[in-house]
Amino acid sequence: MKKLPIACATAAAMLLSCTALTAYATSDEQPHALSDGNQQMQQEADSNDSEGMDAENSDYLQGEDLETFFEKATANNIAAIEGAKVALKEGSPDIRVFAQTVLDDHTALNEQLTALAKRLDIEVSTDASLVNQGKQWILERRDGESFDAAYLNSQITEHQRSIELFKSAQQSRDQEVSALAEKALSGLEAHLDMAKKLSRERADAE
Repeated sequence: MKKLPIACATAAAMLLSCTALTAYATSDEQPHALSDGNQQMQQEADSNDSEGMDAENSDYLQGEDLETFFEKATANNIAAIEGAKVALKEGSPDIRVFAQTVLDDHTALNEQLTALAKRLDIEVSTDASLVNQGKQWILERRDGESFDAAYLNSQITEHQRSIELFKSAQQSRDQEVSALAEKALSGLEAHLDMAKKLSRERADAE
């Protein structure tokens, strides 16, 4: 009979221990449940961010900035090509050599731009801008040395503008646009250097 209080005490202790373990297990599971919820929320947020970035990139690829680049770049190329054709007829021997280089390089560049624009579903210019057409009209009505000077001056100005345009396109998120712009820049800069060199030579000869 004396062992009964001890047995009761032991049983009570075991019951309290089980209750404590159950409470601990329940409280230990709760943070995991919250953690899983947080992870799910974070995954949804990351997914939304990713979709937002994809949408932004898509907008950029079809955006006005990129369309403007292709429109201006192809118009400048056409102007360079048409100007070179006139220079091949009206220019001095040195000018004709330079014009042939410009004609070949800008024809190839315009083909590359047109092909890439087609893949991106972007329209391109099919004719030089009205301003360039006006300059072309003036060049066609010059002759001799005055034509050479006018042609070189126009090429220096137009190639400087084209270089700035392609430098901007070099920062495009679209890798094909960026790569094409980077490749084209070396040729445009070479044309600019040639035009400046010929202009200096003309000035020294006068």
